[in-house]
Amino acid sequence: MLQRRLLILGMLMLVGWNMGCSQPAGWFSRKAGPPFEPRPLPIETFHLFDIGVTDWNQDNVLDLFTANHSARQSFLLGDGRGGWKTWPLEASGLSQSPTFPGLEDSDHAPEFTSPGLYIFWHDSRLILHSHQLTSNPVQGQLIFFTPLTLESRGDFGTWATRPTGAGAAGTQVRFQARGEGQLILTPQPYPRVGSPVRLELADAAMTRRTFIGQKRISPPEPRVLLDLKDRHGLVWLSGGEGNTRLFITGGGNLGLTDVLPPDRRAYEYFQMDGSEFRRLDGAQWGLDKGACAARQASFRDVNGDGLGDFYVVCVRQTPNQLFLGSQDGRFTEAAADLGLAMPDAGTFAWLDVDDDHRPDLIWAGEDGIWLYRNQRDGFRGEKLDVPKVWAQHIALADFDRDGDGDAFIASKDANVLLVNEDGSLRYHDPVALGLPAASLTAQWVDVDNDGRIDLHAVPNGVFLQTNEGDFQLAELASWPPAPSLAQLRSARAVWFDADNDGYREVVIATQTLDKQWRVTYLKRRAGANHWLEVILQDPRAHTSAIGARVIVQTPAGQQMSRVGWHENSHYGQGHERVYFGLGDQTTITRLTVLWPDGVSQTLTHLPADQILELAHPTP
Repeated sequence: MLQRRLLILGMLMLVGWNMGCSQPAGWFSRKAGPPFEPRPLPIETFHLFDIGVTDWNQDNVLDLFTANHSARQSFLLGDGRGGWKTWPLEASGLSQSPTFPGLEDSDHAPEFTSPGLYIFWHDSRLILHSHQLTSNPVQGQLIFFTPLTLESRGDFGTWATRPTGAGAAGTQVRFQARGEGQLILTPQPYPRVGSPVRLELADAAMTRRTFIGQKRISPPEPRVLLDLKDRHGLVWLSGGEGNTRLFITGGGNLGLTDVLPPDRRAYEYFQMDGSEFRRLDGAQWGLDKGACAARQASFRDVNGDGLGDFYVVCVRQTPNQLFLGSQDGRFTEAAADLGLAMPDAGTFAWLDVDDDHRPDLIWAGEDGIWLYRNQRDGFRGEKLDVPKVWAQHIALADFDRDGDGDAFIASKDANVLLVNEDGSLRYHDPVALGLPAASLTAQWVDVDNDGRIDLHAVPNGVFLQTNEGDFQLAELASWPPAPSLAQLRSARAVWFDADNDGYREVVIATQTLDKQWRVTYLKRRAGANHWLEVILQDPRAHTSAIGARVIVQTPAGQQMSRVGWHENSHYGQGHERVYFGLGDQTTITRLTVLWPDGVSQTLTHLPADQILELAHPTP
């Protein structure tokens, strides 16, 4: 079936798309390669977990963000020319610790300026550094909720440990810091930065000689809680001018939710206020974490009520969560009621498989790959007949240009290609089409804007789609060599138009077996092929354009994509731009937008080579 469809597709491309020319303008040789150029990227790679794209300040220039567990994250503002400006977490209100901005785990120590006790995380160990404490020692205790190992260096002072109580796994460390030295505290099993720590100083006067984190902030009172969020997934919501919101998932704090106040047992939820983000009380908005060691998250109108909903993967045999939105902005958890409370670890993607205007869920978990069909009042699971693999990432696109969405699932075990055939997902061996057998991540992307969707896989490379509908590995000059699959633990890659010239740049991050991350940013010089980018905006604060269908018609044929399909982040969401390569076509005959609420919008005779902004035609 697939071979027949691809043959027809190839014939249509030959007589239609390339009408009047043997190759689209700007087509590049597989030996010469496109003009990619490595550029510097000021990104934090220590404990890197995820990379994503968004436009947080709504200036139509795309920005970058990372999630780094409990280490320092990167928020990089695009300058519109393909360069970057570091966006400070502390000034924006997005530090993981509201009380002690700069407490995040780091690979370097703070600067020791004044005599005192410095407390900071370094390589997943809590360091107590006594600096020039000759006459006035600092004393108190630390309470860990996990076992510890201790090591001292130099002349730190004195200390003693004991269990926190009968049957408890925690450790109490009493200390008197003086002189010049360090006490190194390593929560077990290493690394355990996500565990909260209580600090209790002997008296209030000692707070003035105690400095916490990279910013060396003195505690406001003798007894404080040192906790980090162990961030995993960041979901950016652009609900109109000045209404950007941010939802962040985090780890389970080792299940020690009873030691945290209620507002810190909820998901992090922020509202943009000017150039800063104001932290909201997630518990009051109904976003309770419970025991969820949350990973991937998304925002989507799941039940068709016009309101956005959050879906969260929990892992560790804890059921996934679905928070349904309401008119007053609050959320109610309903995953079990709607049939989406899967307890196994996995990854997911929303895809309207049968084109009934209801998003279905592709779930790649420990029990195989499932399609959960949206029945409006709940979801019905169908286990797909595919090889059992551990999935790393699901990429969506209409790669065969038949008007519906297909999925490529990247796995180190074996990649899976799911082709949408008449509202059902059918497995096809990707190798039969020239695609890689196994990968750590993959993204559909029209690399050369010729109108045919290509595939980039790590560490395999770029696979260009031919006129016949199969794929060939490109030999791209200036493309950096990658380690072999056997040498890597993990990988990330994001494609996006950093300088608004219509051609997409790429950031590739790979983690070797020694857990070290390497990040490469490749700037793309514009080519001769034409293009269109679409940005959809919904001024109503409680909805999102995620899932909107965009159809582009030119004399060469028709293409379809959806808002959210170009999201390359593994665990978050924020890249809402839609991209089309047009080859040698300079005019869009017709552009149709089908908004998530069913409203249809059509424009005709549009010039190519533009970023088209469209607002929801609200009555």
